[in-house]
Amino acid sequence: MAGQIFQLIPPIIALIMVALGMDVTVADFRRLAAHPRAAAVAIGGQLVGLPLLAFALGALLSPPAAVAASMVILAACPGGPPSNIFSYLARGNVALSIALTATTSLLGVLTLPFVVNLGLATFLHEAEPVRLEIGRSMVQLAGVSFFPIILGIFLRARFPDRVAGWQRRLRRVAFVLFAVVFPALIYQAWEPFMRYLPVAATSAICFCAGALGLGVLGGWLMRLDARDTFTVSIEIGLQNLALGTFIVINKLERPELIAFISTYTLISLPAIAAWSFGFVTLRRRRERGSAGRQQ
Repeated sequence: MAGQIFQLIPPIIALIMVALGMDVTVADFRRLAAHPRAAAVAIGGQLVGLPLLAFALGALLSPPAAVAASMVILAACPGGPPSNIFSYLARGNVALSIALTATTSLLGVLTLPFVVNLGLATFLHEAEPVRLEIGRSMVQLAGVSFFPIILGIFLRARFPDRVAGWQRRLRRVAFVLFAVVFPALIYQAWEPFMRYLPVAATSAICFCAGALGLGVLGGWLMRLDARDTFTVSIEIGLQNLALGTFIVINKLERPELIAFISTYTLISLPAIAAWSFGFVTLRRRRERGSAGRQQ
């Protein structure tokens, strides 16, 4: 039964990616050229900074091998669509957020297998090495990520008047399916989940704080404005959790590796919500202060 439920993970990711693609136009990718510094920080932070952070935390915190390896797996995943929602709610740069999420998702097809294999080789020292087949993994990742995004972009361009309704339905279906799968994942890996929970929670807090810090530091170094810095930090701070689940469950078939990813899910979303609330509060105070000085 659990195996049948887990087979829902690839179509769930595909639905999420189609819905993401429906938010994107070709012009959105051109906008990245208008924000080269923000794009450099976000893409560099996602594809290079996060894996380095995961390896560093794995070395410094010395968590169990399953936690360290799954932290690298999650770090290898591109940004997730929830970052677009948080950017919208906090009045960040939504167009930039969507373009960055789509771009890192497309590039992640090429980078993810290599980073995952490096993490597995570094932290999982087993008699029979656990590895992803690079070529096959790229093809499968393209099937659940690259091509669904392209399909969504095509549908947006071809049926602009209908795509909004389709997108809402796709997101609802994906949400309901993931709401069924996620508890089943935790149930299937309950023993390692509870065994690793304390150290996984500590690692998840450090990873989330470090990811947000990467975005803020990069924004400061590149002299981005507050809005773009916030947007970049959210992009780096929120990974595609469904894709990480797909790698762990469907590709590697190692349920114990879900402990960190599920713990990170429970920690990162409230943390990002608090970060967004803090950004909105600070911006409103500055706006009121500026209005007061003008009077």
